[in-house]
Order: sequence, then C-alpha cells, then structure tokens
Amino acid sequence: MGRPVCISRGAVLAAALGAADENGLDGVTMPAVARRLNVTPMALYRHVRDKDDLLDGLVELLIDELAVAMPRSDASDPERIVERFVTVATDLARRHPAVSMLLLTRPVNTPSARARRSQFHEVLRRIGVRDEHVVTVERILTSTVLAVAAGQATGRFSTALTDADERMVVDFVVAGLGAFLPGRAGLSCREIHQ
Repeated sequence: MGRPVCISRGAVLAAALGAADENGLDGVTMPAVARRLNVTPMALYRHVRDKDDLLDGLVELLIDELAVAMPRSDASDPERIVERFVTVATDLARRHPAVSMLLLTRPVNTPSARARRSQFHEVLRRIGVRDEHVVTVERILTSTVLAVAAGQATGRFSTALTDADERMVVDFVVAGLGAFLPGRAGLSCREIHQ
C-alpha cells in the first residue's frame, strides 16, 4: 500500500482556484477539489472547515495577489498607487473571472486577508487620509476598481476597456481620493495630478 498523499492548505486553495477557473464557482466543491489533489474529500477538512472556509481562502489568495500592488513603504504618490492597483486588479480578474467576483461578494474573514487589508489602510494613512476616513475610503476605492475589473473580465461591458478607459478609471478614483487628502479637497482631477 502506498503512502498517503500529503497536502497543505495552500495546495487545497490552489486546487479550488483551478476548479473555479475551469468550472466557475459552482465547480468549487469539496469532492471536485479532492479529486484534483487525488485525496478523499475528508482529507480536506484538516485544512478547511467547510465550503465557506474554502471560499474565504480563495478571497485570501486573491488579496495576496492584489498585495503586489502595494507600494514600497516610502511610496506616497496617490496616482501611482491607484495606477498599480488598477493594473493588478484588472489582470487578476482577467485570469480568474469567476473568483474575482468573490472580492465583491464575500467579507474578508481570514487573518492573512485582514492583515493585507490593514497594510492597504496603512498606505492610505501614509498618503494623508485621516484615520476616521481610512476604512470608508478603502471600501470605496477597492470596490470601484474591483467592480470595473470584474465587469470587464465577466463580459459585462459590450466592448473591452482600452488603455484610455483604464486611465479614466485611475483619474476617477484619484479625483475621489483627493477629497480626503490634505490640501487637495475640492481640486479637479487635473489639479490633483499636478
């Protein structure tokens, strides 16, 4: 008799992501993930409690990927931060269209995902967003960008977004962000860029 297959939480989440990429979110089931790993469904329960925990883990994976959009610790240019976030979010949604919708429909539940969100809050503080506005600004900024990216990836728009369209998304978000930055409230988008 062969040795049992040794799996990890990371392997379980990667298999779930593969299942979602191939068959949509309905394809993310414990049996489907187990088949991808060549284990029994019961073997998964050492790493995830249930399907909800599996979906929370997928959110964690996506947020980890979005974290590459995080600027270096000394970055303080709102436009560059938003540009990078738009680029990474659009690419992520293009590669994982079904799963990207989870970022708009599920809360951030895992400790790792919450820590990543806190890092983004720190970036907002660093560029000048006051503490009392950080959570709301993060929600508005990320929801706007992620919704546009997911809409593009899932075919919501009749024509593909062009580079100019993505630039408009950046300008829109930066203009809105400007209302929460010291000395920039009430400025037009062009003035914010100067």
